[in-house]
Amino acid sequence: MRLKRNLLSIVIIVVSIVGTVFAFINYQMETGETAHINSNTRQTENPSYSSVAEDFEEFLVDRSNNKDDVSNVSHTQIEYDFDQVQRHRKTHLNGACDRLNQTRTLPRVSPASTFHFIISDKFKFLFCFVPKIACTTWKGIMIQLYHNQVGPTKKRFVKLDEIGSPEKVKKRWQNYKKVVFVREPLARVLSAYLNKLRDGDKKIQTKWERRFGAQIANIARKDDTHKRRNSDFTFVEFIKFILKLGPDIKLDSMKDHWLPYSSFTHPCRIQYDYIGHFETLAYDGPTIIKKLGVEDVVQFPEVHSSAAVDGLQTEYAKVPIDLILKLQEYYKMDYELFGYSKEESLKLVLGNRTTSDMPPQVVMHV
Repeated sequence: MRLKRNLLSIVIIVVSIVGTVFAFINYQMETGETAHINSNTRQTENPSYSSVAEDFEEFLVDRSNNKDDVSNVSHTQIEYDFDQVQRHRKTHLNGACDRLNQTRTLPRVSPASTFHFIISDKFKFLFCFVPKIACTTWKGIMIQLYHNQVGPTKKRFVKLDEIGSPEKVKKRWQNYKKVVFVREPLARVLSAYLNKLRDGDKKIQTKWERRFGAQIANIARKDDTHKRRNSDFTFVEFIKFILKLGPDIKLDSMKDHWLPYSSFTHPCRIQYDYIGHFETLAYDGPTIIKKLGVEDVVQFPEVHSSAAVDGLQTEYAKVPIDLILKLQEYYKMDYELFGYSKEESLKLVLGNRTTSDMPPQVVMHV
């Protein structure tokens, strides 16, 4: 009798081990990394933006350096009802558009209004990419889907500004599924600064300093000797530069790294089917892949988090509070349309600092 019980125990243990091994293999298959990216490029004739070759060069550098900043991404195992979250986000957006009297008709077809949309004609959806919001990850996904559609090719993917015909563009806006990801604005602008002007690839940093260095120095540096050195900019200097230019400057493929994303995603004029948040990328990314019906072609890469809150507080500790408040006002439409709380964001970046010592006229705007 004792022998039978021992044999039964052994069988149960073996079955358990086999089951665990199969579960692990299945998990590895489901969360596998994206395929190798073809680095060949094409050129664009649109003078308002950097060439696609230059844009793709930055993509490859970011990809190789794993520069999709996924700090502040939630990884807590929580009960996450994707459909309910989407209903809430879209309801909030529509209500904000109405409250702010925003135009609801489709935007005029132009290079500026179509540049940020990547097309998948095979799977009939558009992805609106926003720099510094998992942009590298999603471009990699769109490359794989395009190569699945047309086979091996030097071309990366097709963007909406390549379609040409306004009627064909509008047809896709109206009939295709549309996806956009957004992010807390203070975290996004910090990511842009760190990636392009401090901690990123030195070649790209030099490119940015050549393009904007003289402007930043003239705006943010008062000392004449210091002003002549158009490099090594601080985050405070970058913020002053952004605020001085304002949110209404002409859009291009470098300025879109800090400009309010509400200005070029057209959230009140284009009805997005899926609104992802960078903070819930680990949940939204894989689920949207499944909703679009492309999970057999591409898997969403595993999201790696970092010390998000500590990083935000460390960098913003160097920024005067009144400048932070002005920066929040600069991104006012992003906050209002997509439901981010300025008050909660302020608490997040201030940490132990408070607004108690600030002039009353400044505190009133919190």
